[in-house]
Amino acid sequence: MRLVAERQAWAKLIKERTGQDPVQVAIDASGVTLTLPGPCTVFAGLNGAGKTRTLRSLNDSLGDKAILIRLHELCEHARVNLRARDDIAEMADETGPLTLDSTTLEHLNRIVGRDYDYVEWYSLDFEPTQDYLSSFSWPEDQVLVPHFRVKHKGIEYSSLDMGLGEYSVHLLFWIFAQYRDAADVYFLLDEPDAFLPPITAERLLVRLLEVARANHWNLLIATHSEAIVEAACQNDAFVLLRRGEDGVEAYSSREHGVSVASDLLPARPVSSLLFCEDESAAALVRAILDTEGGWLTASTSVIWKDGDGYLRKLAQHLPRYRGMRLSMALVFDGDQRAGFDGRGPESEIKWPSLFLPTDKAPDALFRELVLDAPVLAAALNQPLPLVNRALDALEGSDDHDWVNGMCARLGVRTHVLDTMARVWVDNNKGEAAAFLSSLP
Repeated sequence: MRLVAERQAWAKLIKERTGQDPVQVAIDASGVTLTLPGPCTVFAGLNGAGKTRTLRSLNDSLGDKAILIRLHELCEHARVNLRARDDIAEMADETGPLTLDSTTLEHLNRIVGRDYDYVEWYSLDFEPTQDYLSSFSWPEDQVLVPHFRVKHKGIEYSSLDMGLGEYSVHLLFWIFAQYRDAADVYFLLDEPDAFLPPITAERLLVRLLEVARANHWNLLIATHSEAIVEAACQNDAFVLLRRGEDGVEAYSSREHGVSVASDLLPARPVSSLLFCEDESAAALVRAILDTEGGWLTASTSVIWKDGDGYLRKLAQHLPRYRGMRLSMALVFDGDQRAGFDGRGPESEIKWPSLFLPTDKAPDALFRELVLDAPVLAAALNQPLPLVNRALDALEGSDDHDWVNGMCARLGVRTHVLDTMARVWVDNNKGEAAAFLSSLP
């Protein structure tokens, strides 16, 4: 699978399952329920949030459709039983290897990051110790213990001396092979990335999505992986778990936005710079970005200074070169639109020039809020009489002075500006969405 196809794996899975009936499941004994947002749902939370307990509850709720895999435990149990015997090599030779298809081999190579000379899987028919017997009971009541042999760069080794990360990947896909005839089931995976480095966890997720798509399976994944959490947020498939007073609480990114994962992920690096004419324009841009509900606000820096002349001058000096990790745009007030005759004042390096909504400056847009003083007062958390007195005092002033006067009378300047911008965006969602779509 090419890298570009890997990046589309989740979108392809969602597209193919469009129309799938939503499933409501209990996630806690206290009666908390959750509507699974799609064919793959990722759960995460701080330590002690109840991830494992939630998977067990989901396992009970889904009944025969659920297959709970606690991979780190299975790795431990399998290794204990394999190492307790001295006849594993003989048993493997007698049993003979399973036939692996090319897709599975490609998955293993990509996730582990090795071009194997060969891979051999075995299903050994011996009874594990009583403590671990239930771990290796598979469909049709088969009791089998997996064993693997591989060769890489001329070196042969097996399950007995594999690293845990590599071993866990082989074990997980061996388990999938045991359920190859099952359809419409839910695989509940408890930290399948536990032994993997970040880049490998990301590759694992892609291949899990491909396996789910090929077999018409559903995935419920509990994880600590930042890469998996971020990918789930981007696809409206993340659920934050936290321990509340009455049991587990669940907050989905579909309903609450990606900010529910903010305490689990590192701060996002800035990848976009938007240069605005003034402080009011910057407040309006930030308010519009906030409506996107994704990572755009966290990864965008909004900069303002001295009006449209500053932007025109800046356009002559902004650097641009192939491979830049930063994108930039010049954001002019809406009242500048007509002066450009439909053309932005782009520099020779062609960073885009954008225009804020409407054909008015942001100060003029904010002033329109005088028509809905009760809403403005509620948003500012100020008494309506105080807001009305401010409006009376500022009547007749120009738009810029009106905004400055409101900020001086009604609270901290940045709070007042941000609040007026947010109220305007709430009242003009279509125009805000159009500006968002114009961003590079």
